[in-house]
Amino acid sequence: MSRIVVADASPAVAGALRGFLESRYEVRAARDEDETLEAVRSFGADLLIASESDRFDAEAVCAALKARDPDFPVILVYAPEEGDPDGRALRAGAEACLQGPLKQGTVLSCVRNVLALTELRGKTRLVRRASEMPEGDEGLDPIGDDEPVPLLEPGAG
Repeated sequence: MSRIVVADASPAVAGALRGFLESRYEVRAARDEDETLEAVRSFGADLLIASESDRFDAEAVCAALKARDPDFPVILVYAPEEGDPDGRALRAGAEACLQGPLKQGTVLSCVRNVLALTELRGKTRLVRRASEMPEGDEGLDPIGDDEPVPLLEPGAG
């Protein structure tokens, strides 16, 4: 089960997000920037959902997490009156953003998509690493690429 930290200075918003998520994910709440960074680390979080507000700088938390691990997934949440949530989230380095009023289906869909994206990124890294590894005997090919491969005569061998 994926682990999500929900960070918001408002207990009402944090509670609503927890309510949306708890039936499908392990959820931990945080109320300030320091508590959020600690919760992500100690909880072994797979995702952060953080609400930007006058009392909580979610974009700064996102930037701090991305400085440690550029691939750590973050969803930023903005108030309904925010004029450019997509641009702000993009500049902060978040994978996605949500804008209030929040609906459970939208939140769950966004979370599912971001977690799937994160999983695909991990698999892509593994495939890239595997394709860069030398093949066979420490990367040595006993028959060079430009040498013909000897064929056996029928009935021989």
